[in-house]
Amino acid sequence: MNLKALNLVAGILSSASLLAQNTALRGIIKDKGDLPLAEAHIVLEDSVGIVKYETRSTGDGRYVVEQVAPSTYVVVVHKSGFQASRQNGILVADGKQNLR
Repeated sequence: MNLKALNLVAGILSSASLLAQNTALRGIIKDKGDLPLAEAHIVLEDSVGIVKYETRSTGDGRYVVEQVAPSTYVVVVHKSGFQASRQNGILVADGKQNLR
């Protein structure tokens, strides 16, 4: 099977409000042709591979994971017909906005 590649486009934006429980991870999933991918499965894992958060991308490829505890995560994206994509070392920090 010839699987297409996934992209975590514009990296991942982590944004925090004044309260840590309102920290969120946001991003856009696109294919290598720069087209947004709906219904991609996004997973945030801790450093030992335990799934901590999950969500799906919307019709325009955007996703938001709300109430993310400040930490460093591995973001894994799955979509049928595409190779899984992993991005290590994604820092979610309280009170900061990081664009990767």
